[in-house]
Amino acid sequence: MGILTELDVVNEMLGALGEIGLNSLVNAPPLATKGLAILRRINAREQAKGWWFNREVMTIAPDANGYITVPDDVLEADPTDTSLPYIKRGKYMYDPSKNAADDPKVFSADMQLHVVRLVSFDDLPMVAQDYVSLSAQKDFVTDMDGDQIKMAALQQDRREAWAVLNAEHTRQVDANLFRTPSVAATLGHLKGPSRTNIRFR
Repeated sequence: MGILTELDVVNEMLGALGEIGLNSLVNAPPLATKGLAILRRINAREQAKGWWFNREVMTIAPDANGYITVPDDVLEADPTDTSLPYIKRGKYMYDPSKNAADDPKVFSADMQLHVVRLVSFDDLPMVAQDYVSLSAQKDFVTDMDGDQIKMAALQQDRREAWAVLNAEHTRQVDANLFRTPSVAATLGHLKGPSRTNIRFR
């Protein structure tokens, strides 16, 4: 979990324009509401790229109509079996290879999916919070024709946050790869009988 909240980011946005911060986002004034909308849009946009913290595998059974309904917080969904052509269309999985006479949303068996889920901003890892926050602040200040010096500083901070986020993503993906049973077994063979003195990370 990160250390920022949506309120923290909105107050940063307001501060960039010389406005007083808020104690709550409930019944927030229009400027704060605009900032919150930008933050949530950026959060969804950046998470749709797929990161170590929001990718998972889920199995979904067809409903009574045969439809595979994808949860609302799923941004992207693809079958774990890459030979299958199924795609997410709206809130359902869809088979574009079916004949026109058949309903492309009807399936007869459970479907296992690789999914990208939308994590609330408050629950993001700190490095992701930092990047999303700075991206949202930059867009907000730009939309409000804010100070050029402030925008340049936000752009520089955003680039640095992007580099840190990507480095952490690479580290996490590598770490998870080495924990998978198949890779662990391969490494066991590489280490040989002694299983000592070999360190991969």
